[in-house]
Amino acid sequence: MPAAPLIEAVDKSATVRTLLLRYAQTLAIQTAYTALSNAVHQIDERLARWLLMCHDRVDGNDLALTHDFPRSCWRCVGPRDAAHITLFPIGKDRRDS
Repeated sequence: MPAAPLIEAVDKSATVRTLLLRYAQTLAIQTAYTALSNAVHQIDERLARWLLMCHDRVDGNDLALTHDFPRSCWRCVGPRDAAHITLFPIGKDRRDS
C-alpha cells in the first residue's frame, strides 16, 4: 500500500489511527522483551520463548519446524550450542498418524 492513502486514512479515522498506534506499541514492547530475553537468558530459555511465540501464531498445537529452522534464525547458535537443544513436538507427532 502506498504511504499517501495510509496517511490519509490515519488522518481521517480515529479507529485506524488507534489500531496502528496499538500495533506499533505492541511491536515495540515485544522487541524490548526479546532484547531483554536475549541479554539475560540462556539459549534453552530463549528457545523455549521462541517456540511459545511460534505456537501463539499458529492455529492448533502442531509446529511444522525442523531443527535447522531455529538454528538458521539465530546466528549466535553454533554447532556446540545447538548440540544440546532437542526440539520436541507440541501435540501429536505426525509420524503416529
